[in-house]
Amino acid sequence: MGMLGVMGFVVALLTGCSEETRPDRFELANVRASNVVPKSSATAFVGAFARHCLKGEPAAIEASLLSAGYVQARGGTGPARSFVVDDKRPLVILSEGGCAVGAAPRTGQTPRVQSFVTQTFPGARAVDPQALSAERAWQLADGTLILTTRSGTPGLSTATYLLGLTYPAARDT
Repeated sequence: MGMLGVMGFVVALLTGCSEETRPDRFELANVRASNVVPKSSATAFVGAFARHCLKGEPAAIEASLLSAGYVQARGGTGPARSFVVDDKRPLVILSEGGCAVGAAPRTGQTPRVQSFVTQTFPGARAVDPQALSAERAWQLADGTLILTTRSGTPGLSTATYLLGLTYPAARDT
């Protein structure tokens, strides 16, 4: 097959690619179910939040996630998108309104989050979490909210601990 024949073959393959045959779809199909909401250590949980959610703009966060090996999970409703990786790093949920990391609840996460928030954001002010449907909540000087929440049933694989932030501009609209 000559060079033109090879190029024609490649073009035919590429134009025939559908959403379902993109490389990340194959990778996502092989993610272990237990790694969608993994049992991350407290350090990995907080580290993922700092590494990804504190990047700023959603586009920068998405680029950071993709370069770190995450793939976007399918489905979901609304503008939030979930990113997963096939290891014990937490899942990341991203929207125009905020960013969060999620993992199975594990020992040490709650004090590690508390320590992280007070060390990273010394001016953070605790706010009433019930008004925000959260477990714990802090507000930064610029209006950013940092929240923790839990969902699911303790002891079941569906239980999830989330650490997230909301962008002030997203709440004003």
